[in-house]
Amino acid sequence: MLYIDVTDTLLNWSGAPTGVQRTLIGLATSAVNSERGKICAWQRETDTWHEVPLASFLKVFAVTDDSGPKTLPDEAMPEAASTGSHPLHSFLGKLRGRARYVVPHGLVMARSRIKEKKLSQLRARNTLDKQEAVYNDRRHELAMFPKLPVWSRRDTLLVPDSTWHQPGYFAALQRHPNRPRVIGFIYDMIQLERPDFAGEQIQEQFRVWASELVQNSAEIVCISKHSARGMQRLVDGLALGGDAPIIRSIKFGNKVDEDLGRSAPGCSMAELPASLSAESGWILWLGLVDRRKNLDVVLLALEGLYASGRLQRKFVVAGRRGGGSEELIHRLRYNPVLRERVVFVDTPSDRLVGQLLSDADLLVFSSWSEGYGLPVAEALQHGIPVIASSWTSIPEVAGDLVDYFEPWDSRALAELLERFDTSEDYRGDLRKRAALFVPTDWSETLKDIMHDRT
Repeated sequence: MLYIDVTDTLLNWSGAPTGVQRTLIGLATSAVNSERGKICAWQRETDTWHEVPLASFLKVFAVTDDSGPKTLPDEAMPEAASTGSHPLHSFLGKLRGRARYVVPHGLVMARSRIKEKKLSQLRARNTLDKQEAVYNDRRHELAMFPKLPVWSRRDTLLVPDSTWHQPGYFAALQRHPNRPRVIGFIYDMIQLERPDFAGEQIQEQFRVWASELVQNSAEIVCISKHSARGMQRLVDGLALGGDAPIIRSIKFGNKVDEDLGRSAPGCSMAELPASLSAESGWILWLGLVDRRKNLDVVLLALEGLYASGRLQRKFVVAGRRGGGSEELIHRLRYNPVLRERVVFVDTPSDRLVGQLLSDADLLVFSSWSEGYGLPVAEALQHGIPVIASSWTSIPEVAGDLVDYFEPWDSRALAELLERFDTSEDYRGDLRKRAALFVPTDWSETLKDIMHDRT
């Protein structure tokens, strides 16, 4: 029997699914509905594994807003004073926006940075409080699910969840005399390959977990060839000899299911932002707003294009805030060129992301490093053309169906965006290529993991 472990997500996750959670949903749903497998989770306090009903697992994603306050009170936001209709308000707003780019920056900018930092602290505190409450509730619920019988060596345990957040997980497996055959699951090796995007503590935590995964797995499947190469380097460094697991890449599921993808159970239909309600055909950037996703190079390209009048379409940035996002959001709000043409949608729901995609003319995916690049596949399934970074695993997603730029090259990106905005022939060519994309169903991924080609 195949068991798919969802421990970390079941106990700790709330809100709409991201990449890891979409994978769990796809694999678990395919396994249960086809009667090829079951879902399970580990209860640390009792050192037992429990079978998790599919419906109970999907309930995890019904909570739509756990991100905390998205705005501070009006008096805390410097731009609030410039929202009036009087011409003087408009003039003062533009002047205040330009203050970011003169020396000295001025008290307004300093005050805005303090408020932005305060907002981040409030959001972090709110998230931690909710996570603790969620964990306590889920832990009690898990204990009520039926315990799994003693493991058999004929069983297979697939570990696609973030078990590196669950200390003692592999030690618990080792305590069972008839532990199952373990298949590890790797999304990316970014924590080790790009330490500049991860703190030392996270890097070391991931290294310890990855080493444990290698030593406890008979096989490790990776969602891209790039990730498989990174994992193979780690395995070779451990010098395990004949005890080393098999490392291979799989056909990764990227098909967006209307019931499970951008329409997660319980998500309410969101309205488009007022600044987009009368618009259509924008350019979309989608992802976590942090340094790794490389939004700063995109903004540099946009600033030059908008300032010179070479780009007419609005640009939409949609995503959750991550590490280093304060500076990027500050730039969006106060750059006098960008604030007029770039719309930031903070922590969009799945339904809203679906709306943004369906009305977009183009997706820009600019990341420095990825394990896969799911937004590229998602956009192509909507028939939306894509311009993407050429680094790491991203070209594996769609090959020559999209156009690429070096992630450090803002000039090359600007040229592609200008060409898209002004050339109907180029837009038509990208749309034709996008229409050729064939997504991979999660049932195919499950068969590939289990070596079942039938």
